[in-house]
Parts: sequence; C-alpha cells; structure tokens
Amino acid sequence: MYDHPGNLRHPTTWHARDYGLVTANPFGMHHFLGKEKGAGAFKIAKDDQLRLSYRVEFFRGEVTPNDVEASYQRFAERQLVAPVAAAE
Repeated sequence: MYDHPGNLRHPTTWHARDYGLVTANPFGMHHFLGKEKGAGAFKIAKDDQLRLSYRVEFFRGEVTPNDVEASYQRFAERQLVAPVAAAE
C-alpha cells in the first residue's frame, strides 16, 4: 500500500481493524499521534478540492524489497495535479 508523497500529511498514519479494514487516515492525528483534540482537522475552501492518491499493489511470484521500492518510486514520481499552463 503506497501513500503518494504529494498527499496531505505524508507520510500518513494507517488505520487497521481486526475485521479487515485497512485504510490511510491523514486526519487521525489526535488518536494516532497523541496530538490535541481537533489536530487532524482540515478545511477546504468552497469550490476547492483535496486530492489524495494511494495505491494498493499486488505482486505475482517472487518479489524483492528492491522490486517494491522501484514500483513505489514510479508511483511517487507521478504528479497529483496537472501543471497549470502559463498565461501568454
């Protein structure tokens, strides 16, 4: 499971439950990091957006740590948002 380095609060905290839930949780700073209550709050301005990018990857056959790292690096090099064209 990969957390894109351009994400809010990268590296993120991960949340797992015994019934199978595994999820990224960049908002759980109070619970996971012992921060003050409300520390994970994040406001998005009207008409704005927050884009988070994660990847779950499954490999077939034998995989080395170097294989996983190379795959993560390819994912991490992707831009989350296309650059805005310069005004002429």
